[in-house]
Amino acid sequence: MLDTINPVLKLEGRQLGNDWTVIQRLPIRGEVGAEGKTGGNFSVGYIVERTGKQAFMKVFDIANAFASPPERIALELHRISSAYLHEKELLELCRSAKLDRIVQVLDSGTIADGPHPPLFYLIFEQADRDIRAALGALGTIHDAWKFKHLHQVAVGLSQLHRHKVAHQDLKPSNVLLFEQANEGAKIADLGRASRVGKEAEHDSFMIAGDPSYAPPEQMYGFRAPDWVDRREACDLYHLGALICFLFSGMSPTVRVLSIMGQGMWPLPFGRWQGGYQDAVPFLTAAFTKFMAELKPLLPEWCRQELFELIQNACHPDLSNRGDPAARKMVGRPVGIDRYISRLQLLAKKGEIQARLANTGNAKGNAV
Repeated sequence: MLDTINPVLKLEGRQLGNDWTVIQRLPIRGEVGAEGKTGGNFSVGYIVERTGKQAFMKVFDIANAFASPPERIALELHRISSAYLHEKELLELCRSAKLDRIVQVLDSGTIADGPHPPLFYLIFEQADRDIRAALGALGTIHDAWKFKHLHQVAVGLSQLHRHKVAHQDLKPSNVLLFEQANEGAKIADLGRASRVGKEAEHDSFMIAGDPSYAPPEQMYGFRAPDWVDRREACDLYHLGALICFLFSGMSPTVRVLSIMGQGMWPLPFGRWQGGYQDAVPFLTAAFTKFMAELKPLLPEWCRQELFELIQNACHPDLSNRGDPAARKMVGRPVGIDRYISRLQLLAKKGEIQARLANTGNAKGNAV
């Protein structure tokens, strides 16, 4: 993307519809301030303001279209407009259904002037930061804090699933915190979400989201025929990966592949040419080693329960993924509601552990 030819990068100071003013462009990949950030390959972020209240604006980047061969530019522009309309429709569904654990869209529209095609934008409520940034900024964090936000994320996934929507790209940077408003964690970015009966282009992709967090069946090119296994089991895997991240900083996908070695990585990442079912025994063995490494890193007071939650959520064998009791029910649900209740209980127990620790420290200081 070149600033001289890309209008998406030159919107500061613009007046938009409904009295929004574009205040500041956020750093893009390769610029100072964007270090360590993921995403942003197909959009540019801005801070906008209306009546003194700031919000986040996502502008779809048409430079990706103009970087294509001339004969494909029109097709790529159509793809961008389709992606915008897909996400806009999902966000309007979430708003109308009052899904309070999904980041809400405030406005949307186009900027149509000059020689360039219309620029599509979405405006969202402004978060304080994402959960990854919070971990780096807060220092020591109580387990109760982690479980509270994990519970809220699980609620968000359940809200989407009840409306036949799967997120497909849940990762730390897509969990936003609204601390000042005391609203906790919300799930952001439905750009790769899937919806029953509403096919999007990325639904044909083997890996719709970030490969670093992709479940093994997607890495190895397996497309489960059933929606629950194909989509909801992917979201559950991502929830388990988020638990791993909060308590260990590790991604199960990255670590399991590392244990297996590049010779067992699927094409095009490695040299393995077999199918997913052929790889399952090797994936399961590597996952067992990963879980053995992870277990000592989990809090002692809830180690076994947390171990089981992660193991069931992230198991590389789809037939073993999900809450065991739920998977025996009609329709074989993954059991996200059971994760909600267990994470909520762990959050309450974590608060007790924190109070006990503070009491012990107070007594120690008194002595």
